[in-house]
Amino acid sequence: MLNLKYIFVLSLFIGDIFSQENPGSHLNTVIRFHRECQSQTGVSDAVVFGIISGKFPSDPAFRRHILCMNQKMGFQDNNGNINRNLISSTLRTAMPNGNIEGMVQNCAVQRADPEETAFEMDQCFFRIFRSKMG
Repeated sequence: MLNLKYIFVLSLFIGDIFSQENPGSHLNTVIRFHRECQSQTGVSDAVVFGIISGKFPSDPAFRRHILCMNQKMGFQDNNGNINRNLISSTLRTAMPNGNIEGMVQNCAVQRADPEETAFEMDQCFFRIFRSKMG
């Protein structure tokens, strides 16, 4: 059940960015971005889908993949800088009753390099979503 919940939250998380008429297109957009990033990074589906169970491997291809996804979604720019405003507005859509400012302050932290930033930020948000969904 966590798999469906995670996909649903992920879809909502990016939904504000990709406001299209067809709600199913949000998930299609995520899948398209995943495939585009996968072709650039060479990361396997097994590694990527391992995050659903909370596994965030230190694999360099996985870190590049997360950065690629964040950049395509607009959460990080081409230099790896975090777009906190976009993340905040997207989180408000996914979690209207959540402590958005606290989540962004805790998770959206610029690190030493763009890949580290993406990895730590996504892992932090995942832990929050997972704790909220049970």
